[in-house]
Amino acid sequence: MLALTSYQTEFAHELLTARIAFVVVSGRAMQAYGIDRATRDLDIWISRGGDNPERVYPLLAKRMEIPSPKLNADALRGMKKLICLPSAEAKEVDVLTSLGALDFELASSAGVDVDYDRARFRVLGLPELIYSKIVSATCNESPQARARDVADFELLLELWHKRHPHAPPGRAGGCVP
Repeated sequence: MLALTSYQTEFAHELLTARIAFVVVSGRAMQAYGIDRATRDLDIWISRGGDNPERVYPLLAKRMEIPSPKLNADALRGMKKLICLPSAEAKEVDVLTSLGALDFELASSAGVDVDYDRARFRVLGLPELIYSKIVSATCNESPQARARDVADFELLLELWHKRHPHAPPGRAGGCVP
């Protein structure tokens, strides 16, 4: 079982209770695959489909220290949104509305369920996680963050080759050309 902060656990339980469609990505997802990746935040990718944006918006608005007048359910339907949820301690949760060319429904269905603090969450499948690090490394403006994403990509690729010595990672499930 992977540990989260109390803020992250509470927020994740709110998402589960509200039946929000989401998957865990980035550092915490890497930890779920047994990679010793230091991270302090929880990165999640939410579905923009159906009524998910209408159901998740109140949870986000309640958690924001300074509510944004530009954030509403319609904004959550847009691509490339990043909502950082601060707590008194620090930035605790990053909420993404898109992840490169991945389709949420297909990528989510290719994911795996992992136990986090008395709950089961879905994390991206390994090919999708590898792809997400390519996207992150190419989009990140910070040289330090870009270097971390490249290092993460290399660790994930190494894990893939250990598990599948004769197969390339191939195309990530749900990747839209």
